[in-house]
Amino acid sequence: NDCLDALISSPAPASALFIGKALANFGLLMAVELIGLPVFGLFYGAWAKQMGWMIAVLAATTWGLTVVGTMFSALTVNLRLRELMLPTLVYPMMIPALMAAMTVTTNLLSGEPLSAANLFWIQFLVGFDVIFTALSVAFVDIVLVG
Repeated sequence: NDCLDALISSPAPASALFIGKALANFGLLMAVELIGLPVFGLFYGAWAKQMGWMIAVLAATTWGLTVVGTMFSALTVNLRLRELMLPTLVYPMMIPALMAAMTVTTNLLSGEPLSAANLFWIQFLVGFDVIFTALSVAFVDIVLVG
C-alpha cells in the first residue's frame, strides 16, 4: 500500500525510521528469546551459572542480528526476487555474530568461568554491534531513497 513511500516522504529523518524499526524488531526478538530461554533450561537442564553474562550476550547478539536484518530488508524491499536475495545477503553477514555467541554461550552453559578468549568474543560482539549500527545509520538514506 505504498507505506514505505509515505514514510520516506515524512519529515522524520531516515535514520530515525531505521532505529525505530530496529528497536521494534529487537523488542520482539528479545521477548521471544526471554520466553524461550527458561523453557530451554527446563527441558535440557542447561542453566547458566552466570545468567547476567548470558543475558548480556543474548542482547548483544540479538541487536547485531536485528541491525543487519533490518538494514538488508530495507535494501531488498523493492527487488523482484527479495525472497531469494534477503537470505543470500543476510546470512553471511550474521556468521561472525553467531560464531561469537555460540562460543561464549557454550562456555557459559558448561559452567566455565569467563576466560580471556570469552572476553575477546564479547568485545567482538560489542564491536560488531557498534560498527554495523553506525554503518546502517550512515547509509540508510542512500538505501531508502536510492
